[in-house]
Amino acid sequence: MYNNDMIHQYSSKNMKNSAFTLAEVLITLGIIGVVAALTMPALIANYQKQATVTRLKKAYSQLAQAVKLSENENGEIEYWDLTLPSDTFMEKYITPFLKNIGKTSGRDINTLINYKYLNGQTITEFSANGTDTSVRKLADGTIIFVDSWTPDDGSYRTVMIDINGYRRPNMLGKDLFSFWINRTNGLSPSGSCVDDECLAPTLHMCNKNAAKGGYACAKVIIQNGWQISDNYPW
Repeated sequence: MYNNDMIHQYSSKNMKNSAFTLAEVLITLGIIGVVAALTMPALIANYQKQATVTRLKKAYSQLAQAVKLSENENGEIEYWDLTLPSDTFMEKYITPFLKNIGKTSGRDINTLINYKYLNGQTITEFSANGTDTSVRKLADGTIIFVDSWTPDDGSYRTVMIDINGYRRPNMLGKDLFSFWINRTNGLSPSGSCVDDECLAPTLHMCNKNAAKGGYACAKVIIQNGWQISDNYPW
């Protein structure tokens, strides 16, 4: 039989072992916390990138399908009037071929959203922030814009897509992407650059250092096989 001294010795030894085990657990938890703090930002960023690509691909597919259906009714893009006022253009060539859409206006959007370039400055051109821009909102929250501006030769029309609607960051290259409806190339991502040229710090490209950076970011993602690469200005 155990006497009191033996029971006391056993209990003391057991408590010491428990205390040591608890210390190990605390150290392990601390290490896990440090590792999590180091890895979580990267995991979150990767998730955000994947979600962005998924939404962009879906929105692009919807717009591309609408353009194709429009060509069946209105003829090839080569013969479209790309100089029409933005809302007239939207109603003739785009709206009838999109599903589950509502109408808003550039003025309405301006009261709720302040779109920015990649460098964080407010977009000053007649694109997403233009009061004369024609705007349609899809049932899934996607917002489609037709720019009120066209080049003098009427060779293309800019169409912009906000893939997550009113939610932030409302920034070119993050959740706002630019496309051209072009007489030559049809629907294509904006930007005359090729490959890594789009990442160069020049006007309208896909670089945080560009004066008006972000317009070619959809082009960069699509050229990269619908992926946001490590050198993308995320």
